[in-house]
Amino acid sequence: MNRKKINGAPMIPFALLACRIGESELRVTELAAEGFTVRCAGELPPCEEIMLSFYHSGAGTYRRVRLREYTIEAGEETHFFREYLVLTKQEDYRQETGRLFREYQNYISLKMTGDDGYLSRELVGYPWEREEEHFRTFEEQKRVWMREACEGAAGQKFPDGLALAVCLDSAKWREAYLRLDGEEFAAAYWAANHLSGHPIAGHPVDRIYVGNQFCSHLFPEEEEFFAVLEKARAQGHGVTLMLPAAQERQMQERVRLLEMAAEWCEKRGIRMEAVVNDWGTAWLLRDRHSVLEPVLGILLNRRRKDVHSPYKIGLAGREAYPRDGYGLEQQGGFQELSGTGLNSAFYRTYLRETFGIARYEMEACGYLQKIPEGRHSLHLPFYQTNTSAYCPLYAACHEGSRGRQRPVFACPEYCRTHAFLYPSHLGMAGRYNSLFGYDRDILRSLRILGEYARAGMDRVVIGML
Repeated sequence: MNRKKINGAPMIPFALLACRIGESELRVTELAAEGFTVRCAGELPPCEEIMLSFYHSGAGTYRRVRLREYTIEAGEETHFFREYLVLTKQEDYRQETGRLFREYQNYISLKMTGDDGYLSRELVGYPWEREEEHFRTFEEQKRVWMREACEGAAGQKFPDGLALAVCLDSAKWREAYLRLDGEEFAAAYWAANHLSGHPIAGHPVDRIYVGNQFCSHLFPEEEEFFAVLEKARAQGHGVTLMLPAAQERQMQERVRLLEMAAEWCEKRGIRMEAVVNDWGTAWLLRDRHSVLEPVLGILLNRRRKDVHSPYKIGLAGREAYPRDGYGLEQQGGFQELSGTGLNSAFYRTYLRETFGIARYEMEACGYLQKIPEGRHSLHLPFYQTNTSAYCPLYAACHEGSRGRQRPVFACPEYCRTHAFLYPSHLGMAGRYNSLFGYDRDILRSLRILGEYARAGMDRVVIGML
């Protein structure tokens, strides 16, 4: 039988349909209700299992079909490849093939008849008509968000068992920390970030995070850095050092910084955490564990987190955090996003045995997460979605276009006064070299933090950009 006999649709996009025959993943070149054609480099080895994965746009996941009844016939053969025809009458295969055809045809029709806004609205319910609704400034945006958080959390209590840390991720807050005593700094911090009336403002701060996980230009100068360390030591605050991913040209300076920090800790008998966001820095810390404890950073703790996710995976309008029970099984579809590689025991063993990493920095990113074993930190209320090696904010301010990005060697810190704004319904902003989403619920319902505390979080880290 040749390829024409099934009269199928050619070259269905690989992201919509994947095929595994035995141990090999093969390209489906033609799909029909009665079978499909696959292409491979050589002769197809004997196999006992054929598995097809059909993308289901409504659920944002794949549905698998294991073929139990089928025949395989040799198809076209060329110098470069061979094709095989797989025929089946299996009912679940026919159903999934029909559904995939309908969804794909609908996508093509919408793509041809409307613009991107119309397409996104019809496919996933995205409110494109609100694209022009913006706040005037980032400060106004934060003020509205934090007012909603304070109103929602009124009368609630910060969960027991959670320590509280704040990020000194910019010169503004490092200067304030050095200038003010502990209570004055806390009052100024909560007031400036419109959280003075929130229950979290009444909880004592017992740790500071120094540095920046995303932009190397926001790391403090040597004198200021050690001044902050001495101030934290005098006030009894624990210190976590935040290190961004280092480029090759920066590695010599990174080695010098780690040596100085390790020496400072050794002289004072202190062990300090160091959050790493590249494997090179993690390797450099292997011989310094006695004074610098490596912690897995945000950029290495990869997770599906995007303000558009509810639309992309068909969950727009659903509750990301369950209102009652707060268990993962009650998330109404968001449980598909809840886990990462860190939930695998072998990966945690690798991190611990290779780099000495047993603690992870995580983010509240709009849905309840499955927390890996151990004691970890939760950053809120903002979460990183994209980080650029070259700063788009610098490009926009200095070059006139965010697309003209290039290495920055002398940064004027435009991010002190500038930010990228996005449609207000999305809950996102651009700050320095990164994009951030805002978790609208995590500060409004402290029961969510209570659930995280029971699951293994022992620290909340506030970072207000």
